[in-house]
Amino acid sequence: MRARAGVSCKFAPVRRPPARGRMSKPPARVECPAVRPRQIRCPLGRPGSAPGGQLALLYPRNQIQIPMRKLLAFLAILSLGVALACWGLRLAGNPGGAELASGELEAEGALSPRAAELAGPRAPGPAAGGAPDLPAETRAAEEGAAQAEQDTGDEPQRPAHITGRVTDAAGVPVAGARVLLGGPGGLASPLPLEVKLERGVGAVEMTVSADDGHFKLPLRAGLGEPRLAVSAAGLARFSEQRPLRELPTGDWGEVRLAAAVVLTGRVLDHLGTPVEGARLESVPTSVRLPWDGPATGIPAGHSATDGSFRVDLLPAGAWELRAVSERHPTGAASGTTTRPGEQVNGIEIVLVESLALSGQLIGIPPGEGQGLEVRAHPARSSAGSMAEMAAETADPSLARRTAPVSSSGEFLLEGLRSDRGWRVYARLASGGQPAGDTRRSRTVEVPAGEARVELQWLGETLIRGRVGDATSGEPLLEYEVSARAGGARIRDRNGQGQLRREHPDGRFSLGGLRPREAGQTLELSVDALGYELWKRGSIRLDGAGELDLGELRLTPAGLVRVTVTGRGSGEPLGGAWVMLRPAEDPGAQIFGELPADLAPARRQNVQGRTDREGVVELTSFSGRTCEVEVSAREYARRLVEGVQLPARGVTEIAVELGRGGTVEVNVQGSAGEPLAGREVRTRRQAASDGGSSLFSARWEREDSDSTGLARFAHLSPGVHEFRLESSRAGASSFVAFVDSESASDVWVQANVVAGETVSIVLREEPRGALSGVVTEEGLPLVGALVSLQRDAADAQAFFMPGFGGNEVQTDASGAFRLGQLKPGDWILEVRHATRSMVARRELAVALGEQRFDLDLIVTALEGRVTDSAGRGLPGLVVTVAAQGEDSQRALFAISASSDDTGDMQFVGGGGALATVRSAADGGYRLRGVRPGQPLLVSASGGSWISAALEPVTVSEGRTSTLPDLRLSEGGTLELHIVAADDSAVGAVFISGQRSLDASGREASGGDENECHAMAQGGGATLSGLAPGTWRLKFHGMAGNGVEIDARDEVVTAGETRAVTITVR
Repeated sequence: MRARAGVSCKFAPVRRPPARGRMSKPPARVECPAVRPRQIRCPLGRPGSAPGGQLALLYPRNQIQIPMRKLLAFLAILSLGVALACWGLRLAGNPGGAELASGELEAEGALSPRAAELAGPRAPGPAAGGAPDLPAETRAAEEGAAQAEQDTGDEPQRPAHITGRVTDAAGVPVAGARVLLGGPGGLASPLPLEVKLERGVGAVEMTVSADDGHFKLPLRAGLGEPRLAVSAAGLARFSEQRPLRELPTGDWGEVRLAAAVVLTGRVLDHLGTPVEGARLESVPTSVRLPWDGPATGIPAGHSATDGSFRVDLLPAGAWELRAVSERHPTGAASGTTTRPGEQVNGIEIVLVESLALSGQLIGIPPGEGQGLEVRAHPARSSAGSMAEMAAETADPSLARRTAPVSSSGEFLLEGLRSDRGWRVYARLASGGQPAGDTRRSRTVEVPAGEARVELQWLGETLIRGRVGDATSGEPLLEYEVSARAGGARIRDRNGQGQLRREHPDGRFSLGGLRPREAGQTLELSVDALGYELWKRGSIRLDGAGELDLGELRLTPAGLVRVTVTGRGSGEPLGGAWVMLRPAEDPGAQIFGELPADLAPARRQNVQGRTDREGVVELTSFSGRTCEVEVSAREYARRLVEGVQLPARGVTEIAVELGRGGTVEVNVQGSAGEPLAGREVRTRRQAASDGGSSLFSARWEREDSDSTGLARFAHLSPGVHEFRLESSRAGASSFVAFVDSESASDVWVQANVVAGETVSIVLREEPRGALSGVVTEEGLPLVGALVSLQRDAADAQAFFMPGFGGNEVQTDASGAFRLGQLKPGDWILEVRHATRSMVARRELAVALGEQRFDLDLIVTALEGRVTDSAGRGLPGLVVTVAAQGEDSQRALFAISASSDDTGDMQFVGGGGALATVRSAADGGYRLRGVRPGQPLLVSASGGSWISAALEPVTVSEGRTSTLPDLRLSEGGTLELHIVAADDSAVGAVFISGQRSLDASGREASGGDENECHAMAQGGGATLSGLAPGTWRLKFHGMAGNGVEIDARDEVVTAGETRAVTITVR
């Protein structure tokens, strides 16, 4: 047996009692080659499972002008962030943390019964002292990466409290200000602290400032980037998030609150009657992350008996208020202010006509009528243009509604929009973790205007079976059983919610299955250590009752026993994390088609943590070449590659972890001065096989402290590369990943040696800085989003607020500053919630500070949207774009596999631009359009065919009145997607292109020849289709296995046609 780099592998012969009929083979040997440097690519979602949430970016076709590889890489990385975010919000899988596909932490190093049967007496572990020390050139070949979890041994001493002082803009102490302290508001937790405190989500500390303005809050252990929110009557709310390393003493410093603007008005229903008790929420207007839902506003008070309200916590700038009422659909109003202390009166938030839907849940079994609720989601709407889809996702009046169910089954859902249909179902109320499906009824689609619905209790199905060895027939006593049905995963748990692994006599009974449709099918999985994963799909559930599957036979597989010890000491490392996976690249689980070299691939892996003896046993990938990744706190991560696993038996792998080395990075300015707060990123030297590092998770980042030092500990020996990141704005690290292979990157190499500390210096290149003031006709444009793009192609192609890197919001005086800019040509862009288009200017950035003020002149277009008879059409989405460009709006969709509707959950934003809908008379006004260039104005919505006016050019500062935009009524296709075996169909994105018009002539280009929709629950409605032949394409969201051939459908104006589509 050869041992290299502290890794030893051996294949133990099979030892079984002769009575079991097992054949015996002479010992075999597995040799582990020296570990070579290699970028490790990781699948999305949690290890060992398909990602529970996926993200699709649905962008206007003409908008994508950047290289496709970068776009796909960006989407994959963004999907990874969303998958992790959904995991944190319990949207993307099962509670209870990471699942171990095989193997668990064994107490006192005890072998599992399966392992004892396969291998007999345990082979002795490595001798004390471990493997001999190896030459530096061999050790440099070890794979290493950033430890995912923080090394507490190297953390600076944490302060016990966060302190600070609240003052107003003049520096006068503010007493009685409410101060909140909580966790970061990044991907996994976008909610404001006020909302988290209200909902009991996460740990939020609260206090009020003393007479001298001082405050003190306890700092929760493990909180690396605390977030602070401060509010006081009449003063603008303050919110800031800072790395703990910037707060060595815990002193936040002085928190200055500017004077707030005052917003007063009334909340009225559709008849003009005052609405009492409506909850007012302040909604961000400029930067909205794509997964920010409509319920993330900051509480701002309630309406009085006469419907009046007064809000005095917002800074100057663009504002949006929502009024949330139990009995009415949510409404909103928006506007802008120009200076602190300004007062806006006479605001009216009108809530559209509501529907109260009463109903009953019929057939509740005795003892199960407690803790139930009903939920209503908007029924699938007719779909059309991207702008129409994006606008609907942000419509607060279509927010989900929930109501309790009484013990008799009665319920009343209020606040539903009366002009929309709703999908209604019963479930267990939120909270707690019951075993099985939380649904308690099938979904019933209620047409618009109906006020009564009946739901039928969803009975439980119990599946029984007996699991045994396929060779010997002996029962298996330890295994896990789970099922997937209707988009939800059900796992066998005991009464305490713990996974059930022990099964006397090999028998199991899996309950909690509730078929949502007649003939629904499920997939059953049985996972036992030392056996191939057993799966059976298309198990038909015909209703409540019991289903006995009889004998389930599992095929024996090999075992991999990994022993982890510390190098030098030879002591076993308990709690080390070990993952075994096939060596093939996993690719990425994202929506859409990929080039062959980035094609998605689903790869299983098995993982576990070592016991107190440093041992973990994992099911083998028999006959495949695998790699083993091992990490432990305060040790360098290791990767063992090229492990060829035999078909049977136990493969012993001994892995020694060293402490690794340390690199101290001194960040300095051009004059040698230390620079604090600079982000330093490290990675292993680029893979020798030329593989892209875009999907690599083997990165680590640190910020330089007050002395300019960034310290990276426990790095594996070998060559690591370091660089300074030029921007920290938004989630720019995603952009940094995408651009990581750029020729302009400056990486500095350091050769890490175990037990030693290497110091390197990173000097910040001389950069430029741009500051200025954005005004609109001489008045400060407060809350505008100012961003810089390197060239015109990037500026036009792909912008998502919060992800661009070089971006900032203007303050109360309209001022902005962007630093760390490379000299050269840039495109400056300004977006504002009151403007319909991006203002764009070209400029050159030089070294040092420079100023660029921008005064925007209000240029506008106005007109009416009408039908062919000249009657105004209300509620249609009106957009404007420069000729040859799109309206720069993106729609995002997040899929939640464990959501109990099984639906695609849409969220999205318009890129910090205004969304304009036609008024009751069809009128519209597009404010802040670009002067002096041809503009296209289009409208879409409902059953009307999208249409656009001829290009129009307007002079700066003028308002041009356009001719009526006349729309014609289109046709409708009602699509019903069904599976051949009657099983449920997952979410499907549908794109349509009109190929022929009604006269048979070829049709191409224009919004009227394109349509988009998302099929939810097997159905979608395509409305507003121009007459002719449409080519429909169907895209199953990543991982749901839906495959549908493209098809042609004929559409007739004014007609609705039902189309049934069967999934292959």
